[in-house]
Amino acid sequence: MKDKYTGNFHSFCNAIGISAIAFFLFTCIYLSLINGSLWFDEAYSLAMIDHSWNEILEITGRDFHPPLYYFILKAGNNLFGNSIFTMRMISVFPIILLLLFVRKFLLKYFGTYTFLLFVLAFLASSTVMLYSLEIRMYSYSLFFVTLTFISAYNAIKTNSNEWYFSLFIFFLATFYTQYYSGILVGIAFIFLIGYTIRFNKKRKVTVLSIGFISFLLYLPWLSVLLSQIASASDDFVLLKFQYSEILTYIISFFKSGTLLTTIALFTIFSVILWSFLIKPNKSFDDYFFFCGLLSIAILVAFGVLLSVIIRPLFMPRYLVPACGLVWLFFATQTSLNFKNTTFKIALLSVMFVIAVHHIIVLSGKPQMQGFVDFKHVLSKSIKQEDIIVIPEPENSGLLIGVIAYLFPNHTMAITHKKAILKENHILNYHNGPFRMDIIRYSDISKYPKVKKWLIIPYNAENKKPDSYALEHTVNYRGNFGWIGYISGNQFDLYEISPRN
Repeated sequence: MKDKYTGNFHSFCNAIGISAIAFFLFTCIYLSLINGSLWFDEAYSLAMIDHSWNEILEITGRDFHPPLYYFILKAGNNLFGNSIFTMRMISVFPIILLLLFVRKFLLKYFGTYTFLLFVLAFLASSTVMLYSLEIRMYSYSLFFVTLTFISAYNAIKTNSNEWYFSLFIFFLATFYTQYYSGILVGIAFIFLIGYTIRFNKKRKVTVLSIGFISFLLYLPWLSVLLSQIASASDDFVLLKFQYSEILTYIISFFKSGTLLTTIALFTIFSVILWSFLIKPNKSFDDYFFFCGLLSIAILVAFGVLLSVIIRPLFMPRYLVPACGLVWLFFATQTSLNFKNTTFKIALLSVMFVIAVHHIIVLSGKPQMQGFVDFKHVLSKSIKQEDIIVIPEPENSGLLIGVIAYLFPNHTMAITHKKAILKENHILNYHNGPFRMDIIRYSDISKYPKVKKWLIIPYNAENKKPDSYALEHTVNYRGNFGWIGYISGNQFDLYEISPRN
């Protein structure tokens, strides 16, 4: 009777788990359909794929990310077109693939209940959901990082050459997708070397060969990385670092729509973590998945050290690729340490409620209309030959990128003492793949017959339009804005006219 009950419970978990994957995909499609908005980094990605393959390599060499994601996005653009919805679906694809891989992995070693917990955690996590939709490299980094760990686990368990080869492929792909993800799997790889030398000496040559060959294949990009670090140490998007930000790194894994659900998710994870810490006889499985958390902690310490010694070079979104490791630890530890069926059902119920509540919160945000109005207002007012004036590049990155995407080949004037045309790094960061003709704001008088527009964003330090007028008259045209999933933006629009 007990075996029948247990079998029914596992069948139930398996069916709900499969349904949860389908629901995750449906949710991503729905949220992508109601979200036509962009922010700077997404506009940057879309502008990047308008360039040739060689130009992408050249531009990414001046950016702060490796090129693999842009190659994937360009291939997707060539096959399916470059609508915002299509580009979001290209980001969703690796997460669905990840869930299918994780399902097979967890069902083999830990059972259907563990897999269901993992999927519900993904549905409950704002970080996973939002970055699954973003037109950036984070969903691919999440996929590669998680599959690197799964491959390492399978390689140790099965001693199979196929899994060691899989480990090599995902390990190298991670480095070519996002730098901090590469550092994360690099830290974990050091743990793997230590384990292999201590417990599996026959595979010592295999693991060391994977590391050495990966290093050789990364050498062509290593010099580019070093130059990017040197450049970023002079001018990077982050302006200052405070130790209180370490808390935001931790909380970023547990954000779930509202403060209450975020606290609930963090509390549940803390209980599971405590169960591991007090467990007297820890197994290989316990230590393996804890090494994922330990690798994250070392990565955060490294990011903080860089931010203190050089300048701020680390932010919470760089931890998105680590989410799979957090929730693998959570799901496996729950399965290993809590055998009571009543507790399992109670935990599933709570996770289900948090996940559903989170999706409802996301679905209730009016993501698209503001951006549609924004495009309509600007397209109606601004002509191809007009000059768009943007103040303060450091505080206007969101606006500069989106406007550059919406108005390719426009002339843009930057009102900032550091804006020394394209040779300045700040301008290069904002210019990147965008096709803009950038001029000094002080030179707009050389274009007397051209209409000029001043756009002052909500976060500008100086919001007084007269200070940007020079010898011109500034006429207010209204306040506009759009709302995205991750950040909102508003701006005031002015028409600049020569004084008679």
